[in-house]
Amino acid sequence: RWQSLEGRAPIVLRNALKVANDTWDAAAWCRRVWERHGGQRVEYSHRRPELPQGKAQRVAAPLRAALAEILRGSHATNSTYMDEDLLCEDERSEVLRRLPESMQEDFFKALRR
Repeated sequence: RWQSLEGRAPIVLRNALKVANDTWDAAAWCRRVWERHGGQRVEYSHRRPELPQGKAQRVAAPLRAALAEILRGSHATNSTYMDEDLLCEDERSEVLRRLPESMQEDFFKALRR
């Protein structure tokens, strides 16, 4: 659920991973990631109003806690998380192959070598 941000709404690519005649279950994919990696410690950025403009606090927590914090976020207090190495190859490829061809390249592959 997105709240309006200062009169503007963010662009959301809803259904971007859906392919015609495909029965892929995105919710099941999320559950598998949650079950497989939910207890893994990750770092995420947390923005609070009392921090200087453009600054965020780095927080270490299990993935479950990080995602729960992100879901609680608001415009004033928000968190971001991105970790290309968290997902196993089968989890990555399941999502990448559903993207438009121009977006399918795994730009982080060289970093994992």
